[in-house]
Amino acid sequence: MSANRLFDTDGQVLPCTSRTRLSVAGQRRREGRMKHARRIVLLPLMLVAVMVQAQASLPHDVARFIERRDLCDHFRGEEPYRAERRDFLAKRMREYCTGTDAQLAALKNKYKSRPEVITRLSGYESKVEAP
Repeated sequence: MSANRLFDTDGQVLPCTSRTRLSVAGQRRREGRMKHARRIVLLPLMLVAVMVQAQASLPHDVARFIERRDLCDHFRGEEPYRAERRDFLAKRMREYCTGTDAQLAALKNKYKSRPEVITRLSGYESKVEAP
């Protein structure tokens, strides 16, 4: 019988009408969606914090390369579905990809005695620039 009773925030029993049940059920659904939305917002923020912390242990020039190369790889993977999009992507790839092949080789040579740096850099392709 208590399953049919609804309570307000003070613990008082609410009159049990179908309209009340629908209103409370709708409120519970909205609260559930808000919790889900908060998780969606917080997850990327937590991932960024982890990435920043992981890169903090790397030399500054390596961390800067990783940021730039990740942007390069991001734009390389995008679809040029319209002419203006193709132009935008070409501009971003020139901005972020130009010189990264040589920079990657130089960083690998500079930090060849630091396995944690080499491991991090080994995840990048050595040739991404057009010949």
